[in-house]
Amino acid sequence: MKTWLVLLVAILLGVPAVAEESVDGVSGASWTEPPLPPLSDEELTQKITDWLAGHWMLTLATADGRGEPHVSPVVYFSEGMTVYVRARPDTNKIRNIEQNPAVAYTVWEPAPRFDQVRSLQVSGRARVLEGAEREHVERIFRTAPGTQAAAIRAFLEKEGISPEEAYPEGEAWTIVSIEPTLARWIERSRSADEGQVWRAKR
Repeated sequence: MKTWLVLLVAILLGVPAVAEESVDGVSGASWTEPPLPPLSDEELTQKITDWLAGHWMLTLATADGRGEPHVSPVVYFSEGMTVYVRARPDTNKIRNIEQNPAVAYTVWEPAPRFDQVRSLQVSGRARVLEGAEREHVERIFRTAPGTQAAAIRAFLEKEGISPEEAYPEGEAWTIVSIEPTLARWIERSRSADEGQVWRAKR
């Protein structure tokens, strides 16, 4: 009834009619508002780095030399577009990365409605850190101030675990950096398609 009323008013006023809702053609989802304009390259990069900095856990996908996949949630720390993760050397994720540096991850939040979904999907190359570079990132994980470090510490304290207990001094951690090659930012209120794509400059 409401849609017919809008059409009738549009015809009487001589204004081109615009449907109240449309279907995106990809997922079949209905949209009550038109998509927002796409982000510029600078805005997209800032959106991605802000999203990474505002979270502290990602879902990491790796594969071994034969292509056998493995996926797991991992605590991370970011500097710009670079993400750092750490794990014990005997874990599947570390063994896979040593065999096959191609990885993917996603950082997302639950949403009450489809058109409120926001998430980041990244493909990249992982590299095991050594020497001074590893020590620098280890200090970040242990002591650096900021949103992620504070969130990690608060989570551990809520669970009754001290950071020193979770990350004891002297334990052999493997620390990995992930450099993105492609990132897809999905913000359904901005676009009804598959999101905007960021690509690393060659």
